[in-house]
Amino acid sequence: MLTSIILLTLNNLACTVRCIQNIRKYTNVPYEIIAVDNGSTDGTASWLAVQPDVRLIANPVNRGFAAGCNQGAEAAAGEFILLLNNDTVVSSRWLSQLLAALRESEQVGAAGPKSNRVLPMQHVAVTLHSEEEIHRFSDAFNRSAPSKWSEVSCLSGFCILVRRKTWKQLGGMDESYRIGGMEDVDFSYRLLKAGLSLRVAGDTFVYHEGSSSFTANAIDIWEAAAEGRRIFLRKWGFNP
Repeated sequence: MLTSIILLTLNNLACTVRCIQNIRKYTNVPYEIIAVDNGSTDGTASWLAVQPDVRLIANPVNRGFAAGCNQGAEAAAGEFILLLNNDTVVSSRWLSQLLAALRESEQVGAAGPKSNRVLPMQHVAVTLHSEEEIHRFSDAFNRSAPSKWSEVSCLSGFCILVRRKTWKQLGGMDESYRIGGMEDVDFSYRLLKAGLSLRVAGDTFVYHEGSSSFTANAIDIWEAAAEGRRIFLRKWGFNP
């Protein structure tokens, strides 16, 4: 039972190194890492290219979040696909517990963790100042407790787990959202329309720095979100 972790990168090398080092240290189930680099100029692609446990897809330009996710998923060998932002810090039992929440029922279309910077239904009000604090908090938080799982109307794309067959059924992410903004909301809505549920693993925490790729690359996050909202509205006829 292999999970394909899809990691999108656009500069921000230090975040990517930290992310992958923590995946290696804290993942206790079989996985592969597929990195999709969207035209980094800071040495990120070169570093990824020499990592023995990373498969690199190097785009010469920024193809956007949705297209990058689709590229990674197309190359995935795993039964499960996990989209993970590179500005996250994973910790004890993170993936095994997300898998437990997803696999409990075939009706669960996707699962996501709790986090510090995320949609309200997944939010935990906590401020952590160092990696040591993150891991200490996560180790205490990440204790298997299915009673803490809950069904929601949307999951944040910063860390989202799906079956590969479900991904293929839906056709992946809608690439019309381009740079990034609302494609996770669109994907969540399509899962619900397919009769599947969205589950928050309330017993699992993944730290999220939040918007670091937008900041590092001088991308206007508010304009990206506004454009994504306009695309969603044109497509579905309502404001999410």
